[in-house]
Amino acid sequence: MSEKQIVLITGASSGFGALTARAVADDGDVVYAGMRHTDGRNAPQVQAAADYATEHGVDLRAIELDVNSQESVDAAVARVLAEHGRIDVLIHNAGHMVVGPAEAFTPEQLAELYDINVLSTQRVNRAVLPGMRVRGAGLVVWVSSSSVKGGTPPYLAPYFAAKAGMDSLAVSYAAELARWGVETSIVVPGSFTRGTNHFAHSGKPADAEVEAAYETRYAGLMDQVAQKLAALAPADADASLVSDEIARIVALPPGQRPYRVHVDPADDGSQEVSEVADRVRREFLARVDLSDLLTVERPRSHPRAIELFVEATNAGDTEAFVSAFAPDARLDDWGRVFTGHDGIRAWNRTDNIGVQAHFDLLDVRAESAPGTYVATLRVSGDGYNGTGPMRFRLRDGVIAELRIG
Repeated sequence: MSEKQIVLITGASSGFGALTARAVADDGDVVYAGMRHTDGRNAPQVQAAADYATEHGVDLRAIELDVNSQESVDAAVARVLAEHGRIDVLIHNAGHMVVGPAEAFTPEQLAELYDINVLSTQRVNRAVLPGMRVRGAGLVVWVSSSSVKGGTPPYLAPYFAAKAGMDSLAVSYAAELARWGVETSIVVPGSFTRGTNHFAHSGKPADAEVEAAYETRYAGLMDQVAQKLAALAPADADASLVSDEIARIVALPPGQRPYRVHVDPADDGSQEVSEVADRVRREFLARVDLSDLLTVERPRSHPRAIELFVEATNAGDTEAFVSAFAPDARLDDWGRVFTGHDGIRAWNRTDNIGVQAHFDLLDVRAESAPGTYVATLRVSGDGYNGTGPMRFRLRDGVIAELRIG
């Protein structure tokens, strides 16, 4: 793609995340590598990302992003938007694994794991998706797991359940974002015992007594599973296979990104089952007359906020018109200044819908400042008639400032 994309990835301090951040940056995009504790535990990873950017001449930036904190998520997204005005690609990679007999984990531990692997994506989505929907374009990549539909050895139940929840959320989001022009790609890695810290950093059960009881019947089970998984994978099965595939998808033109791909050298059966499940999904959506949700609408050529400004005016819809503006918006009409939603309503009443204005959007041109556009409109109605520019500054998908004249 000719224009640099703005990419945000979660859980990018190590493993798939760190590798993906570098692979996507290598393709020329601007990559924000989200990680927590950037001033503490992950300070070496921040430096490593900066060193990589310098050595390879790429735009890779570590950013403080704790997916378990809405405040942290919102701050990270706000920083990206302030610096670039948009996020083109969101990669959900953050996650955590635990190993041990399911009974030995407390309900609180399962809730914590669900929070990290599932609820975290919802926090980030609610911060990023409004901007994508307004622009009518974007890509959300979900890093799932072959355990969702493939072979599932014991002692990994809490992790498998959480990843299944994340995958199900991704499937529903794919349909719900299709009419907004936002694409979904679900990347399904198999078990990789090299290049990731999944097993090394995995959590343990809180109930040591129950864990010990299971050890009397299942002694050494996790070592056996790990050894067998390593033996099933080809010698060249490295985690970079996953990051390279994600980078390939990100680089594809809109409309050509796959819905689901598998990167599973051990071949645990996930792809075979997924093909059946995805076929059933397609057939069911067709049965309920929702086949259009299987394809994504073409990206909009203009920012949605500007389109809404025009559409609401032409429809005489005051509420929709006001909703296109930020609550603290500023409108300058040849030196007459109106602020906030009350001010926007006043201008709309005296100079826009109130005088039956009609807009023809002739052109929209992005300026160098992030989120700033100059639109050329032909205006007709009972007030001003003529053609001229309007300068829009967008913030979080709505109009923060409008200058006329």
